[in-house]
Amino acid sequence: MTFLPARVHELHSGPMKGLDIVDGHIATGGADGNIRVLSVTGRHTGSSSAHTDLVNSVAIGPDGKVASGSRDRTVRLFDPDASRTYVVGEHDHWVMSVAWSDDGTRIASASEDGTVGLWEPEGAQVTRIDLGYPANSVDWRGDVIAVANGDRTLYLLDGDGVVRRTVPGAEQLLWDVALSPDARRVAWTGRDRCLRVADVSSGDPIVVPAHTHQVWSVAWDETGDRLVTASADGSAAVWTPLGEAVERVVVPAWVRRALFHGADLYLATEDGDLRILSDNGLVAETPDPIKTPVTPESCIHWDPKITDAGYRPRCRECGSSEEPRLCVTCGHIGCCESQLAHGTKHWLESGHPNTVSAEPGAFDWKWCYADDMYVKRVG
Repeated sequence: MTFLPARVHELHSGPMKGLDIVDGHIATGGADGNIRVLSVTGRHTGSSSAHTDLVNSVAIGPDGKVASGSRDRTVRLFDPDASRTYVVGEHDHWVMSVAWSDDGTRIASASEDGTVGLWEPEGAQVTRIDLGYPANSVDWRGDVIAVANGDRTLYLLDGDGVVRRTVPGAEQLLWDVALSPDARRVAWTGRDRCLRVADVSSGDPIVVPAHTHQVWSVAWDETGDRLVTASADGSAAVWTPLGEAVERVVVPAWVRRALFHGADLYLATEDGDLRILSDNGLVAETPDPIKTPVTPESCIHWDPKITDAGYRPRCRECGSSEEPRLCVTCGHIGCCESQLAHGTKHWLESGHPNTVSAEPGAFDWKWCYADDMYVKRVG
């Protein structure tokens, strides 16, 4: 296969963080707080602006209704046919991800408050699973719920929320998880640039360096024969379930999410566009392997010039006051990667390597972008 650009839909005024495609319908969620619904032919069929903050995730249910999770801490349901949006449930912190059960009777939500919620579509809470650390992603297939958790662990639960198995996830933060259509395999990605694939029942994962920057998302195709990853390096990559690289597609923006739909590849980008690429049927040239840098034992970049973020700091770009990051070189305040990653973007633009929490008090952690690690030792 060779994926070539086919068309572009400009849908959001800012990053598109949510994307789902089911039965010829597309749902997107953006940092502008909006949800858009359109057909695969490009006909717009509905929109909702009920969320009061950025939309992190959308999922289309069997009946066409769209579940969504937002930084406003709510799980909502949007019915495009009735132009109605209502709250299904609430968390104590940002809702990072939502997923439907196969039969459409429940919605799972993953939240920064450290819990996974299971909700009925009309708003009754079924149960709440406390995993102790922020949950960034959830997926649900058959009787398996997969959770990419903030303790760098992959959790596999049954349909009632009981933990079946845990898998050491990675050395760094996990961003996304996806179960294969038959729920026999699970794939996950994160900050460490790798794709991991494992059997749900047992065994260690296959680990493949996937991108040159963190990997925001992973998804299977409808057959379970291919995977696609999306990254902040501005590319989407296609893989076999054994982690063999098939093709790499480059676009001029971070790719927040990537999904297959038939012969097409859909990319949700940082600039708010939905980019659609079509398979022309030709055999793609196998991309070169990715080489990820080796984490050093100590940081040679730590040389703080700024130690005080001032009173009640906010992200300079988006104004968020939640979990701000302070550049210790110039004093720039940026939001974290669970939001719009303006701290990371500042490093990419300025080359200033070190950031710390901008909350009042002593630094409880130090991060080096250049070394891609927490600063524990200074060289």
